[in-house]
Amino acid sequence: DLAPEAAAISNLPDIDAILEVCARVTGVGYAVVAHVTEDRWLACAVLDEVAFGLPVGGELPIRSTLCNEVRQTRAPIAFDQASADQLWRDHHTPKAYGLESYIAVPILLEGGEFFGTLCPIDPRPPPPSRPETVRMFELFAILIATQLDAHRRVTRSEAALLDAQETAELLLDAVLGLMAGAGIDGLTMEAVAERVGVSLRTVYRYFPDRTTLLTAALARHNQAVPFESPTSPDQIGAAYGEVFPRFDDTPAIVQAAGYKLESPDVKAN
Repeated sequence: DLAPEAAAISNLPDIDAILEVCARVTGVGYAVVAHVTEDRWLACAVLDEVAFGLPVGGELPIRSTLCNEVRQTRAPIAFDQASADQLWRDHHTPKAYGLESYIAVPILLEGGEFFGTLCPIDPRPPPPSRPETVRMFELFAILIATQLDAHRRVTRSEAALLDAQETAELLLDAVLGLMAGAGIDGLTMEAVAERVGVSLRTVYRYFPDRTTLLTAALARHNQAVPFESPTSPDQIGAAYGEVFPRFDDTPAIVQAAGYKLESPDVKAN
């Protein structure tokens, strides 16, 4: 299974096209989006045309990477031919990985969070350090960050919706449980909150009053006890002969249905 960061990047709609354009423009044979933290370098999306050997999910020792320096400075690094560059020819990273051509730009999320780098690599020396090339990579990094931020917002919204649905289900389970034990007279908003282990405010956020709560609980019960309406006179006796014993087993439900019909909201309608 992919790490969450790699899965998030792989789901971005334009990531393959971005890596391909990066490779074609610079002439490099390997391009990667890496998730970079203080103690981890993780390949999240990869285009490899030179058998560099580092696939999606691959990791490098963080201290051995130039991406770690990008993380620390939040500034791009680019060079065309490390062996001929006074600044990079003795640097341990180009030597360790046999790099000649390299560029890495930071991917910054909302709030300035550092996600990682967009990074083309090649053992040959094409020229990626031109200002217009670096700027193009910076724009691609912004695009990746924007899409990743949007993906995170959708994921958070879906998680919140799922939590809300689960909470509502727990509240309705509590209502049915309370009615089965103490009848409708023992059903209060406070008792529901205590049974679920949430605040009274939470109960009211989902159900503004007791009638609404009972209505939802009855609907939940009816879904759990399906009933097919008879389609001919011959089926009426058998159908209701099957249903009425169910209500005999759950008298609190019948009482709740009566309460619902007598509620001011229902009468007003």
